[in-house]
Amino acid sequence: AERRIELSPIITGDSVYCQGDSILLDVGNFYASYNWSNGATGPTTYVNESDGAVSVQVTNLNGCIGASDTIYPEEKPYPLPVISGGLEYCENSSSFLTIGFYDQILWSNGSQAIGGHFSSVNNPIRVTVTNAFGCSATSDTVNLVQITKPEVEIIGTSIYCSGDSVQLSSDGSFRDYSWSNQSHDSTQYFTAADNPIWLAVEDDYGCTDTSSFFSLF
Repeated sequence: AERRIELSPIITGDSVYCQGDSILLDVGNFYASYNWSNGATGPTTYVNESDGAVSVQVTNLNGCIGASDTIYPEEKPYPLPVISGGLEYCENSSSFLTIGFYDQILWSNGSQAIGGHFSSVNNPIRVTVTNAFGCSATSDTVNLVQITKPEVEIIGTSIYCSGDSVQLSSDGSFRDYSWSNQSHDSTQYFTAADNPIWLAVEDDYGCTDTSSFFSLF
């Protein structure tokens, strides 16, 4: 009797794919006929999770039949990268932006770190990430805005009469005032005993400036 060779077809291809995609499975162009569980009749077929358990039965020219192992397609989600961090930063500073943890990260400036310092020269800023399943996505674009830092000058006379004091103020309106005598009022009374006098201010964006020293006589 003629001896028939047992067939052991092997399916190649990933079992995991990204949402909305599909997998290309290949059993090799070695056989006379193919009968996939999804109805395909060629050496390759595209499948997804809706196909359930996938296998193929093949027949060679001698009529020998063999069946593959079963593959279970799994659909995995794409990442949803969202850039975090302030989009406005003070002059001579920068903004620290982060993206979170992913298997692969590539910012538009070439950085592969989780986060980093950026300024408006890096605009437009985006980041492409890849998760553990090999699915990649790119964030929305962000553009940073540089805020001009405030400039403060102490206003008031530097000469006063013995026994009196001098009221000093700033030349602008700010969110916070920090005088050298620890006062946080917009105006403050001083004498020569307070020399040297200075004022640090902060605007609504958190940008700061410190005045030159002011002395009373």
